Amino acid sequence: MQRIYPCELTVEQYVATEMERQVVAESVCPRCQSARGLRRHGCYGRWVTAEDGAAVLILVARFLCAGCERTISYLPTFALPYRIIAAATFQAFLSGDWRASAVDRWADLLRSYERRMHAFHPQLLRVIGRGLGRAPPGGKAFWPWLKEACGSMTAAGAPTPTGGALQDYRLQELPVSSAVRGAVNTTFGKERTGSNIRSGRRPHNQNLAVGFGADQTGR
Repeated sequence: MQRIYPCELTVEQYVATEMERQVVAESVCPRCQSARGLRRHGCYGRWVTAEDGAAVLILVARFLCAGCERTISYLPTFALPYRIIAAATFQAFLSGDWRASAVDRWADLLRSYERRMHAFHPQLLRVIGRGLGRAPPGGKAFWPWLKEACGSMTAAGAPTPTGGALQDYRLQELPVSSAVRGAVNTTFGKERTGSNIRSGRRPHNQNLAVGFGADQTGR
């Protein structure tokens, strides 16, 4: 299971400070609601774009629940699950801000993200109904509506340990709650790669970079 962890650092700051070692897990397992505790279970490496568009390897903290014996990972807010392009870059693209070098560098892949987001629009509305206000029928009006309702691409994504705009509608209790996350995350499809790093040691970037492609990333 993946959770979004509040993080105000940039991608580079996250790596430099080894922020994955400072992540504090929730006291109650978000999967089984057990209060037996979550213990560290290493981390895994994945890629995410920095402000200049360069792909940077980060480590994502992972914990193991003593109750259900399943893992929970905590992805920093600047990253979109299963996507290499950072949330801020995708938001800039959707808002028509081409001043960001990362937008121009990843334009083709960003267009595919946008197409998948629009294709998911009807499913999102079936999940949330009018919980975020009257939605447009689709097309280019979809992102402005979602941004106005949630505030940002990050806020519109997966529920966080501290809450979030979509959590106000108790969407986590719905069996199709993953569909909501898909509006900005999993609906785009899953870009592959990333490596499990059980020891928690920081890997050598070149080792994990082998086979890395423009549409590949971790989790």
